Amino acid sequence: MQTDPVRGPDGPKPTLGQTIRGFRESAGMAPSELAGRSRLNERCVLEIESDQYEPSDDALGNFVTALQHVGASYQSLQELLPSRRLVQQEEEDHRRARPTRYVKAGMSIGMVIGVIGGSLFAMSDLNPNKGGFLDLRTSLILLSCPLVGSLIGYLVGRVGK
Repeated sequence: MQTDPVRGPDGPKPTLGQTIRGFRESAGMAPSELAGRSRLNERCVLEIESDQYEPSDDALGNFVTALQHVGASYQSLQELLPSRRLVQQEEEDHRRARPTRYVKAGMSIGMVIGVIGGSLFAMSDLNPNKGGFLDLRTSLILLSCPLVGSLIGYLVGRVGK
């Protein structure tokens, strides 16, 4: 059974502020003591703990230094930052959308190459009806060039994912 990344197995994941408060309380520190150890003022610590303010990377590092003896780690706290989750979601969306862009571009390029190839065939000495009406075989070849080109473009685009 998979758990939702926003919710833990027993309910919603704690916020960054709740997590920092939990580490502070586990360490037996008052907000003023954590503020002194993390080089912030007490009001700032309380605002971060109540999720009214998002700490900078330096402040987060200072929290980890002050609370690492009770299990705080930079990576675990950084993952709880709302802006980091948004960036991670955008990166995931971009990763999923990329193959579609490659496929569309590949098919377009393949179509253009197919049309050019078909046109060159129509004007070449390989065309038995050069300069005349097109027979069924020549028409099928001319129609298949863009289709084959777009199929190749599609396959090349899928490899790019």
